[in-house]
Amino acid sequence: MIAAHEAGHALVGFEVGHEVSGITISKWLVSGQRRVLGNVDSKLPQVRARTKTTYLDTIAIFLAGIAAEMEVFGTFADGASGSSEADLNRATDLATMVEGTNGMGRTLAVEVPDPEEFARMRLYNPELREQVHGLLESELARTRSIIQRQRPALDALVEILMVSPTMTGEEVVQVLQSNRRSVVSLAKAQLRTGT
Repeated sequence: MIAAHEAGHALVGFEVGHEVSGITISKWLVSGQRRVLGNVDSKLPQVRARTKTTYLDTIAIFLAGIAAEMEVFGTFADGASGSSEADLNRATDLATMVEGTNGMGRTLAVEVPDPEEFARMRLYNPELREQVHGLLESELARTRSIIQRQRPALDALVEILMVSPTMTGEEVVQVLQSNRRSVVSLAKAQLRTGT
């Protein structure tokens, strides 16, 4: 399951324009139990300012692990939630920033972002909680769509990760590019006006 999860992060990161530096799946001994943990190293392209799209793409990457699990296995495991550093928790906090503190949601009202207060904000403001939920649902749908469209690339990454639990960024990009489906946009091109 962890190979599909991490491959999902790498695939969606690549598709939204992040630089993927590598994937690692390692085994750790925790309290006498054997647990498998994974990590995808990626970073944003150089941007001067973070826009709503920047935040949404980052949320999509956080949700990509569970989206891949849902596509491959029909469900996702609880490893993506439960701690402040877990994927779903981080996506929820970013969605709270978009909707509740940065003026990028349904209101231009802003608050000083304090991650320690995000859970309280959602708890005591049902409208904000609903907006965060809606944003997360929308980004999960978008992420699942990316994974469905690029399923051959996901499967190729998973196959390699099952044999070799470490891939460099160059290896990841080569696998994604050679297994990627071309996507044609039917959107109408926007005309440039002015000088």
